Amino acid sequence: MTHTAADFLKVPEAAAELRVSEKTIRSWIEDGYLPASQPAGPGGSIRIDRRDLFHSERREGVER
Repeated sequence: MTHTAADFLKVPEAAAELRVSEKTIRSWIEDGYLPASQPAGPGGSIRIDRRDLFHSERREGVER
């Protein structure tokens, strides 16, 4: 399956989609609740697959 840039969100976009803070998104990534990648390496933008974003929203025990 081919992914396009539209399939991925930056942290601020993901936060807006779920109506949570950017800090919450970063915490979910750090805690392993939300998979993310940093294709440009350290210092680059974090990318979140849109499918993972909405899958993670349904996880039990994740505080918003």
